[in-house]
Amino acid sequence: NQDLYMGRAEEFIGGDEHAKYCHGGYGYLISRSLLLKLQRHLDSCRNEILSVRPDEWLGRCLIDFLGISCSNSHQGLHYHFFELSKNADPDKEASLDFRKAFTVHPVTEGTLMYRLHKRFSEIELESTYKEIQQLQDQIKNLTSL
Repeated sequence: NQDLYMGRAEEFIGGDEHAKYCHGGYGYLISRSLLLKLQRHLDSCRNEILSVRPDEWLGRCLIDFLGISCSNSHQGLHYHFFELSKNADPDKEASLDFRKAFTVHPVTEGTLMYRLHKRFSEIELESTYKEIQQLQDQIKNLTSL
């Protein structure tokens, strides 16, 4: 089991530049093994760490008690995220950063979540249709031999 705390890594204000927490708005991944280790320190974290931001509090707890800092990559995998501008239209978003995103932030209303789901589904369908076309072309090339 590997301990994993992965997301959009942010520096603490006025803190150690090597110690980072995962920004909560973009979500984060925490391995089960790390959660089990963290469990026995939660009371101490609650009593000793003061922060109004839950993501910073969790990050400080993980750093202070387990020596684990947020990372934006793990074993060659990168935590891709996309920052959605205020009046962005997901239906028109086509950038590579958007296509690779694991998370999108901010999602300010429920309907936006549905629109994002629709757009990512369309992107996946486009990719699947393209792959089907390539396979059909390969089959045609093989049958002509």
